[in-house]
Amino acid sequence: MGVLITTTVSVDAQKPGSQAVIHLVRGDSGTRALRLVPTEGGRVISFENVAQAKLRAHPLSGSSDLLLNCELGENYADVVPTPAFVEAAEEWACQLVLLDENNQTISSAPFTVIVHEDVYNGDTIEHTNTKVAGMEWDDATKTLTIVLENGDRITCDLSHTHAIVTATTDGFFSHEWFTALMNLLAWCNQGVKTTDSPTFAGLHIGNLYIDGSGVIHNARFT
Repeated sequence: MGVLITTTVSVDAQKPGSQAVIHLVRGDSGTRALRLVPTEGGRVISFENVAQAKLRAHPLSGSSDLLLNCELGENYADVVPTPAFVEAAEEWACQLVLLDENNQTISSAPFTVIVHEDVYNGDTIEHTNTKVAGMEWDDATKTLTIVLENGDRITCDLSHTHAIVTATTDGFFSHEWFTALMNLLAWCNQGVKTTDSPTFAGLHIGNLYIDGSGVIHNARFT
């Protein structure tokens, strides 16, 4: 069976640590290819002097490292995970290494591959270091589209359908909360809105006591 899925991700040689995380499933060998696009500071590296590319993978469990040959394309390198790469749930610290015709390293870029025991429910690529090239706002649909340098487009729906909350209709919060808040407001207002002057039985502050007529008791002056 040939490769069915190709996952493309940019990896930056100028970043000190892994900037991309790729998720695979245990046993997923021969059906997925990783297309690695090396960059430097967000700019795609030219393959003019690149003679070969290799994927160097170090398992965090401490078992043996792997070195996989990549197939070169136009400014990208394809690699198909081998059975040894995905035979167990494992996290790999990886490097894409670009070599010239003298087998000298031109550049290397770090990234991470996590092999899961079962199906991973998130995105195949958790995040990459590609930069934002621009943003597009559609006022009619209330959507914001973020355009990345690698051509990917991420659309965010900023519209909402929340109604105005009432005593019987939910909105940004439930109508039960609305009723409770209104009752609290009414309770706070009662006894304040009155035509009569408010009366007090007395006020105690420590040993100090002010009676209902305003006379201060137990006051001491020094």
